Amino acid sequence: DSKAVEDDSQNPDIPKTTLMVRHIPNKYTQRMLLNVCNERGFQGTINFFYLPIDFRNKCNVGYAFVNFTNEEEALRFKTDF
Repeated sequence: DSKAVEDDSQNPDIPKTTLMVRHIPNKYTQRMLLNVCNERGFQGTINFFYLPIDFRNKCNVGYAFVNFTNEEEALRFKTDF
């Protein structure tokens, strides 16, 4: 028996801390993007960061996933960017 995964994305009781950032310039590296985040005051608030790379072209694919330590920081990031 397999159990269906419950979709909690619309549940207001579960904090939303992960964002997808789109339209990232292809030549940005992970370090460059994290530096921009840190310069805007998010240093210490990000606990997971994933910027997929196209290794054939040696550049990112234009989006990243960022997880914050709390929902307030995620909302502040969403507003700031």
